[in-house]
Amino acid sequence: MDFKYCPRCGDEFQNWVEVCPDCEVPLGFERPDPGAAPAPEALPPARELQAIFVGEPYQVTDPVESLAAAGIACRVDAFPPGEFSDDGVGIGSFGAGTQVGVYVREQDVAAVAALDEAWVRSTLATDADLDACPACATPLAADATGCTDCGLEFPEIAMCERCGASMAADAAACAICRTPREPAIS
Repeated sequence: MDFKYCPRCGDEFQNWVEVCPDCEVPLGFERPDPGAAPAPEALPPARELQAIFVGEPYQVTDPVESLAAAGIACRVDAFPPGEFSDDGVGIGSFGAGTQVGVYVREQDVAAVAALDEAWVRSTLATDADLDACPACATPLAADATGCTDCGLEFPEIAMCERCGASMAADAAACAICRTPREPAIS
């Protein structure tokens, strides 16, 4: 009988098994080289990582996919960490409003901030680009802080210096990493 092997962990399976139940990768018939580089180290529990995104479970798909595309390992777990379990079991089973966090290693926070900043620059209008109200299309003055026609306000947004998360300009601390905001220099 031919056996299949997991290319990541090297475990052996019967030939009818298609995916490694632990690593969730497709199996192959070629036995992995034991001298090959070891599989990437698993991330520690969320309480030892840095939260970079918090939301409901359905909201984490895009951030997780962006991190994977950039080669940044992440963990999705309860927010705050340990609220339900350290292994993620039970997330989403408590109904709507369950908060989960996307966590990365401390040394990856700067890379995540760069990704976030690049995304913000590529998707949001800058003050110079905002020449009409996004709600009602009324022309706006260059220094407008709101729309005179429909009343939509344009709040000033700041970026956390530590994790790159967007936050209100008057916030005392980042809601994600809890880093106090540096006072503005006048």
